[in-house]
Amino acid sequence: MVKLVFILFVIFSLISCGLIGIFPRENLRIKRTDQSASIEKLNLKVDGFYSYQSGPNEPFFKSFFYLFRNGVCFVSGYSASTGESKKNAEGLYFKQSTLPQNAPTGWGIYEIKKDSIYIEYWRIKSGDIVYIRAPWKGRIVNGKSIHMERERGVGVDTLFYFTPLNNKPDSTNRFIK
Repeated sequence: MVKLVFILFVIFSLISCGLIGIFPRENLRIKRTDQSASIEKLNLKVDGFYSYQSGPNEPFFKSFFYLFRNGVCFVSGYSASTGESKKNAEGLYFKQSTLPQNAPTGWGIYEIKKDSIYIEYWRIKSGDIVYIRAPWKGRIVNGKSIHMERERGVGVDTLFYFTPLNNKPDSTNRFIK
């Protein structure tokens, strides 16, 4: 009985640690700096999100990211097999005033250099409980579209389009200072 209680305690502790984001995570290599000057220079829209959506003949998948003027970003994606699951996911990411705060997954930093954008964010390593650095590299095509050249999860050469939001969430999180 004591053995079972101990095992359950260990399992519960591991799950709790994962939920509050205290498992080890790699350092992001990009230093956080304010990106307002680059945003203004390129007339880049940031009062909303950039997204890629799978085509009509493919299973539904949407990848997206938010860019904040202070150099913080949030990257995520979801798939949906029904209209209801799609609606629930959209409510979670696009209709609330805050983004998920329970783990560092998706939170990151970006930097703009000329017309290039470099993004690094945390994702969970498959089959592990470690948060690893996921780098993206892209080119800013115009103020409303970004061409990602290298990206995990969607493939290469993906064009992300801007969607404005009336109430964009803020960049406050407990993982990036």
